[in-house]
Amino acid sequence: MYELEQKLANIQRDNLYTVIKVLKEGNFGRTEKVVNANGWIFVRKYFYEDSGQTENEYSILSRLSHPLLPKVYDHYELAGQKVLIEEYIDGVRLSDVISRNGRLPFYTALGITLQLCSVVEFLHSQKPNPVIHRDIKPDNIILQPNGQIKLIDFGAARNFNSVKNRDTVLIGTVGYAPPEQFGFGQTDCRADIYAIGKTLTHMLTGIAPERGKNNIPSNNKFPPQLIKIIKKATEFDPDHRYVSVKELSKAIKGLIPSRIIKNNNVFGNIKPPKRIYPVYCNLPNPVKILLMPFHALLALILIFGCGGDMFTPTGFGFRDDLLKILNDLDFALLCILPPYILGFNLFNLNERIKFFNKNRQIKKIVIVIVLILIAGILSSCFESYHTAAYIKSTNSAVS
Repeated sequence: MYELEQKLANIQRDNLYTVIKVLKEGNFGRTEKVVNANGWIFVRKYFYEDSGQTENEYSILSRLSHPLLPKVYDHYELAGQKVLIEEYIDGVRLSDVISRNGRLPFYTALGITLQLCSVVEFLHSQKPNPVIHRDIKPDNIILQPNGQIKLIDFGAARNFNSVKNRDTVLIGTVGYAPPEQFGFGQTDCRADIYAIGKTLTHMLTGIAPERGKNNIPSNNKFPPQLIKIIKKATEFDPDHRYVSVKELSKAIKGLIPSRIIKNNNVFGNIKPPKRIYPVYCNLPNPVKILLMPFHALLALILIFGCGGDMFTPTGFGFRDDLLKILNDLDFALLCILPPYILGFNLFNLNERIKFFNKNRQIKKIVIVIVLILIAGILSSCFESYHTAAYIKSTNSAVS
């Protein structure tokens, strides 16, 4: 009876979400972008074959809080499949950026690596046992519009156990995972250091690392100190690697000029895509292209239609006529178009303007209020001038 109630409860939990888009589907599972009744967007993961990764990912992430980690909200079983509900992250995978653009600019790659070191150092600092990710690679790193990364996919993560001499489950991605992760010993924090070194190599060369091949960048393209850092981080023997992620991070910071770190300019070379519609707009491209003239037409209607008799002479001279036109235009340009563009995030303002990285809704509301006040002040000034012109004209007619 209890099992039946539990199954019905899980069905109800699953029905709380509506699928927006299937993000990824393979032999082992399906990942969906979903929305609930309140309009909140989540990621729902179905695991067809699960050896404890779902519970493992949920148990680790549910007790951790860090700005570079995703949040998890629920996990349950449905029709023999494990289901995980996670935070939806607006961004693009680092692997997709490399595939599209090739190798990343030098300081951009170092900046991403420093963020990666920051979140991994947080994982390794957990008590009583450090959390080891064990699957760090560009495919599990999401670049957000504000320049921050998110480290995702904790299905392979584990807590370090000093008693064991090797891992119980051999798991990881060939090329990024260290040798000890495939049965040569127990993985500890130095396994993630190895993966960070391989990920940095991938960003700098644009070539994914392969097992048994040396992908270390050549000395004639990069500083010799960087080559030493990568070699030390990716040593075959864990005892020859950096002792901690903090030590690796300190070495990388030594390669970045202080002015770049101070100005937070390491992401300056990754520009947001030039698109009118935001990344979460799921309309087909032909529909988007057809709608573009509609936006332009709507803008013209708003500008020339809001004033009604915008170009009708006032009878008090050219200056008064010009002020009347400007007064009608400012209503459209300040009170109607900004809320329209900001509300629909046209031209990807959230991505392109750093000001909107945080608290964007509040900031947009404040901007709209300020623009309305400015429009009111300008309208008041015109009315004052128009009244003065009317009184002057009346007095002239009387005399």
